[in-house]
Amino acid sequence: MSSEGLIVPHSSQGHGADYYDFEVGAPETTQYHELLPISTNRSAMVQHTVEDPERFKMPYRPEMLIILRHNQLRTTGAPKRTAEVFKKIPFVVYITTHIDEQAEFADMVLPDLHYLETMQLFTNPGAMSVSAATGYYYWQLRQPVTEPLGEARGDVEILTDLAERAGFLPDLQRMINVHYDLKEKYKLEPGKEYSVSEIYDRRLKSTFGAETGLDWFKEHGSYMVKRSLEDKYPSSFLPHRFSIYFENLLRAGDEVKAVTDELGIEWDTSDYSPNLYWKPCPAYSEESKDDFYAVNYRVPIHALSYTLQNPWLNEVGKYHPSAYKILMNPQAAAKRGIQDGDTIRLESEAGSVVGTVKLTQGVHAEVLGIAGTFGSESDGRPIAKGSGVHFNSLVSVDLKHTDPISGGLDSCVRAKVTKLSK
Repeated sequence: MSSEGLIVPHSSQGHGADYYDFEVGAPETTQYHELLPISTNRSAMVQHTVEDPERFKMPYRPEMLIILRHNQLRTTGAPKRTAEVFKKIPFVVYITTHIDEQAEFADMVLPDLHYLETMQLFTNPGAMSVSAATGYYYWQLRQPVTEPLGEARGDVEILTDLAERAGFLPDLQRMINVHYDLKEKYKLEPGKEYSVSEIYDRRLKSTFGAETGLDWFKEHGSYMVKRSLEDKYPSSFLPHRFSIYFENLLRAGDEVKAVTDELGIEWDTSDYSPNLYWKPCPAYSEESKDDFYAVNYRVPIHALSYTLQNPWLNEVGKYHPSAYKILMNPQAAAKRGIQDGDTIRLESEAGSVVGTVKLTQGVHAEVLGIAGTFGSESDGRPIAKGSGVHFNSLVSVDLKHTDPISGGLDSCVRAKVTKLSK
């Protein structure tokens, strides 16, 4: 909460939003953090600033990129345009378990550990897990069940090794001391080599006490703390307040405009309004009434694009009535002569996809439903290849579809349908 008791949004993307106490300045980061001061996720801006750094007044052009387990050719919009952006980066390193679409654009591929081969602290991004059934907070240790194959190594080991070879390991270790809030006796000595186990042990002892280090976690599996009534129902006890007039947006807009005007950056600040209002997305139009709105949703058997390569989960997906298909309203389908099981093509501004129709009353007559981040095309993921439809191929990546306040990508898509076959 802010000093006035106002709720402040949390970010899991690495840069929280200084919602009421922010600073605006000339761009320095590819995420455009300096000109998106109240945003928590600026994913689309990275692509724009890397693609055209001069237009966005970036003080540098990225010469190297290290990607860890993130196939951006699947998880971001307009894969063909995304591919062109990667061609602009001179050297790309990819740490991964599979030779997937992203690996095709890497200059160097480093073999990552499978999750069954790795030891990891606090598997949830927020460190602790919560169980509604038991009423406890949990901090877990995931332990390997088998030895890694070949030359595969974990991300912590790889990145610290690279930092040592590049000559900035002491700086990285100082950052670890701060990021993990290590107590004085457990801080890493800059320049000294530490194993992953030693780093984990110091973090655990610093957090939970000298007797609760890595060996303790290996024996007990997790550290538990009973949740109080206030912990279970925080909204009933917090003295929080909610804004109905966002005057912080006025200040943010004024400061962003001052900087962009000074630097000559074409930037729309009209959305920085203190009042809530509705604004149509670019796909909304009174024209082209025969088109559909394509929307994305999740199915409980898969997580993002990663689990599509799991043979058991992929088999469940194939038996699922709609997971790998395109949902269409029966009345809308009848008007177009489309039946359940037909093959159709969807075309948007960004690209096209082909899939099998599943008729259902669960979607609006103007809407098409596409689940997950499926539709893998890589030979390096043979189980995932050809399963489902890739929704992101329909999503445009341009400034028109990038929110000028958050930097996020608009996923509202208008698509034309063509019947191909039964």
